[in-house]
Amino acid sequence: MRVTTVFSRLLRLPGVWVRKVRFEPDKVIVDVALKRRRLICPKCGYSTAARKDTRPEDSVWRHLDLGVWRLEVHLHRRRLWCPEHGARTEAVPFARPGAEFTRDFECLVSWLATRTDKSTIKRMLRIDWDTVGRIIKRVCDDELDPDRLDDLYDVGIDEVSWKRQHNYLTLVADHHRRQIVWGCEGNGQAAADAFFSELDPPPPPPEPERRMPASPSEPAIMVPFGPCLTVGTGHGIPGAWLPDGEELDPAIFARASRLRAVSMDMTGGYAKSVRQHAPQATICIDPYHVVQLANQALDEVRRSYWNELRSVGDQNAAKRFKDARWSLLKSPRS
Repeated sequence: MRVTTVFSRLLRLPGVWVRKVRFEPDKVIVDVALKRRRLICPKCGYSTAARKDTRPEDSVWRHLDLGVWRLEVHLHRRRLWCPEHGARTEAVPFARPGAEFTRDFECLVSWLATRTDKSTIKRMLRIDWDTVGRIIKRVCDDELDPDRLDDLYDVGIDEVSWKRQHNYLTLVADHHRRQIVWGCEGNGQAAADAFFSELDPPPPPPEPERRMPASPSEPAIMVPFGPCLTVGTGHGIPGAWLPDGEELDPAIFARASRLRAVSMDMTGGYAKSVRQHAPQATICIDPYHVVQLANQALDEVRRSYWNELRSVGDQNAAKRFKDARWSLLKSPRS
């Protein structure tokens, strides 16, 4: 079996075939060629058979390492003229536009980012710290589900902190799918308001009314039941059963109105935002914080009774009661 055939089956890069393989002391270089003849714009997907010119140098992408060797993919690419974006280098199916790494390599970096820190990824894959962040952004922009905010019914809002709790990141999780669906920097009411703004973006301003010649009014049409588009205040839908000049409440068509329960900690900002944007949703406090408050109240009662025993002079009972702190906190009956 030829070496090119072995690497073609080993790499499994879509849309290309291996032309040549070169071995160097610290890396393996694989020269490939595209199977398709048409050129595709990396920005809009415009396809054409006309070629503007050819790049003088090969394009290079970093692929998954082959053991201890660094593996590079080389391709002599053509350029095309896009009617919308002008002169562009043709897109390739195995790498994202503007990336210096293959899709497989970037997916590995993104998966590792969910399991460990950036410093570990940097040392393991031998890439720069900032490169890890750029790869994660490209993968999220490309792979993030655009419909992730649809069909939200029971969600949870919480924040995480880093740098000694000086920086915060607010995350929203879908309890049914058991995954994070949204996040932003910051915490409190401002972060929750940003989530609801993206959940139900405001509609564009209405166009100015144009004067039309008088014509007989058409009969009103009843709005059918079922999913409807989101509309903002002042842009409701007229219904046949409503008096003249009144419209349906646009909140009943918003995605926020579908929320049934929102779990959170006892931070006041989150609850205030939920009451404003989704008043029908039930606010559920995290059990951890409920138990924490109960333990604090129990400890305050214990200290008060301990001080009372000390004040009456019963030192032995006060000492025994003081040593019973953990028994009170850990007892199931408490």
